[in-house]
Amino acid sequence: MSKLPIKIRCMQKLQTLSFSSNQIAELPVGIEELMKLEVLVMNDNKVRQLPLRIGLLQNLKKFLFHNNQIATIPTEFGKLMKLNEFSSEWFIYLNPPMPKIMKDAKGQLMLDQVRQFCRSFNPPNITNT
Repeated sequence: MSKLPIKIRCMQKLQTLSFSSNQIAELPVGIEELMKLEVLVMNDNKVRQLPLRIGLLQNLKKFLFHNNQIATIPTEFGKLMKLNEFSSEWFIYLNPPMPKIMKDAKGQLMLDQVRQFCRSFNPPNITNT
């Protein structure tokens, strides 16, 4: 299987989506509209990019995406305020290396830093009055 069905975006009550260890190369258009999604596990695939509007997944608590072909994380990642566990193979390149999966207190600190970094490139909308 190299694709998830596009109709998955119609599953508005979906809370957990896991498709690790497949040959998935891209996420279906509209996956970021799964407003109830709390867990997204997509390790060990061939996904090249995350949705630019990933910040719409406001209920996402766990996001594991290591061992894909993702080179960038959209700045919208900074809007995932409920996220408390995520993974990326990038952590192994830090000095000292860190585990792929970040959670608990150390993971929360890393998540806070990533969110802050992303928000610095995505300032809140300011309207003139």
